Amino acid sequence: MSTTAGAGTQDYVAINSVAVVCLFLGLASVLAFLSSIFLVLPVAGLICGIIALVQIRGSNKTQSGVLLAMLGLLACIGIGGGRSVYQAMQRLHVSEDERQVADMMVKLGQLIAAEKYDDAYAMFDDRFKERVSASSFAATFRNFANVPDSGVLQSIGWNQEPMTVQEQSDTGDVFVSGMAFFKFEKEPAPRRSIIDFQKTDGQWHVHNIDAIFPTRRQ
Repeated sequence: MSTTAGAGTQDYVAINSVAVVCLFLGLASVLAFLSSIFLVLPVAGLICGIIALVQIRGSNKTQSGVLLAMLGLLACIGIGGGRSVYQAMQRLHVSEDERQVADMMVKLGQLIAAEKYDDAYAMFDDRFKERVSASSFAATFRNFANVPDSGVLQSIGWNQEPMTVQEQSDTGDVFVSGMAFFKFEKEPAPRRSIIDFQKTDGQWHVHNIDAIFPTRRQ
């Protein structure tokens, strides 16, 4: 039997391969709930579904697979859309934490630039203070002024990249890691360093700046 039969014949009709790919991508789109990087799957599935429907429509009934393409499209829209809505809701929840953390970055930079090291040190949590003394904290930032290529720290600010937010269900503590710009007096471009924060009982504290106060690793 012919695989290229036209309309009105009883010959074999081929299944459009792009429609099969669309359905596969639609089912695989469930991976998007594991990581946002997999949102590429429903997007690719939508493209394949549209292409498949166009090809089938223009095949003079020599191709089938409309149902497969439609199922794939529905899966891509449902799963991909659901993941996007979930992500948007998470972002709304996180945005307030990000705003508070960003404000703390700026305040920390202002205090250090004004050489108010005790006030800046007070922004850190107890675990940090067990590891780094107030005198060592102040000396670390004072020493930057003696480095020929850096000079004093002038400001700290959020670089606007999404922050990593984790919440412990048992304690309710929130941990946030955000990338910050550190602007030094003699450096033409700011340094990028991660600052870790912790919220306990509704109170935010700086947990660490690992690039400046590295923790001991095994």
